[in-house]
Amino acid sequence: MRGLSEGIVHLIILTAAVVMTLIVVAFIFGLFGGLSPLVEAYQVYDAVLYSHNGHYYLNFTIRNNLPITITNVEVVGTPLVNSTNIQLQAGTHSLTVEFPQSYTLTQGSIYTVVVSLGNGNSIDVSASYE
Repeated sequence: MRGLSEGIVHLIILTAAVVMTLIVVAFIFGLFGGLSPLVEAYQVYDAVLYSHNGHYYLNFTIRNNLPITITNVEVVGTPLVNSTNIQLQAGTHSLTVEFPQSYTLTQGSIYTVVVSLGNGNSIDVSASYE
């Protein structure tokens, strides 16, 4: 009885290494969707809340590596809410959101703003009121 030839063993090992490499690359580049370790979206730079003509506005910048839809923006602890439908492709985006509700914010305070996404996830944005 004879064992496998050395050439066949090398071919099997090479094939297994290629398959394992492809699996690792697929996870790194997010080809398996929900199993991807990549972050979907996050805040970059400082965010600012300000008032103009009786309305409040939020200027903020987010970076996302997947297409996203912003469905709601809410200043936590206040009635300031904006239901919206902002669709963004992957990249860095500077956005301004208007809040038509009236409320009194405290000058110099930091507020948490929850930016809800269409897939059920959300981004917490820290914004100072100027």
